[in-house]
Amino acid sequence: MTKFALIAALTASVAAASAASADSNFSFDAAQNSGSILELGVVNSAADGVIEVYDYRLGEQGKLLAVESVHAGANRDTRINLNSEPFGDVLAVLKSGGQVLATQQVDVRAN
Repeated sequence: MTKFALIAALTASVAAASAASADSNFSFDAAQNSGSILELGVVNSAADGVIEVYDYRLGEQGKLLAVESVHAGANRDTRINLNSEPFGDVLAVLKSGGQVLATQQVDVRAN
């Protein structure tokens, strides 16, 4: 019975994580002009959390560039100050409680 309870709890946890991920997304144009402000538009989050922005110029998650808090629901006009222009593409990662809810690569175009 204990093994069954553990499997049921794990299955429920995975299902809850999948549901949270399905309700979380970025809804903006994935290409932006270079600059120190990243404009993400509306960010929908299933829970309170953060957006972490990473260097992504080599096609893999690099150095952490910025972190911005978000609340559960629709976060309108979401803008993140990177403190300096990125050298290339960036990766926005929406997290809550250490769990990744959504990711979005952003093409940064030179002006």
